[in-house]
Amino acid sequence: MNYNSIKESSSAYFERRDNYIYLRYKNFSVVDLEEAKQHAENVIEICDGTNMPFILDGLNTEARFTHEARIFFTTCEPLLKVRKAQAYLINTLANRMLFKFFIKFHKPKGPIEVFTNLTNAEEWVKQFEPEKIKAY
Repeated sequence: MNYNSIKESSSAYFERRDNYIYLRYKNFSVVDLEEAKQHAENVIEICDGTNMPFILDGLNTEARFTHEARIFFTTCEPLLKVRKAQAYLINTLANRMLFKFFIKFHKPKGPIEVFTNLTNAEEWVKQFEPEKIKAY
């Protein structure tokens, strides 16, 4: 593989694991449009032309996303091409409420599911086999 399997931005860590992309948000981070673009660059690079499921870990974490960042994550075509499904790890009521609000107004493309632990999320993403993207 010719990708760097671990990346970092000011608000998150990104890692390509066996069959999925793991993204862990840093506590008290703010994701604005520029940071969202950095997320996309990191993810696209470590996906290396492969359509993969993602696990987005927000356990015990407070992160804030601007309106522009939320729109970007649901409309960025190169990101949508590599994102096959999304499992969100959420264990606080506040984050669960924010997630429901996000989904209501900015529903991501593809299957999504919420979990409270990594083991269950990993089991769920196994059903989404990574695929090389044609004409990448």
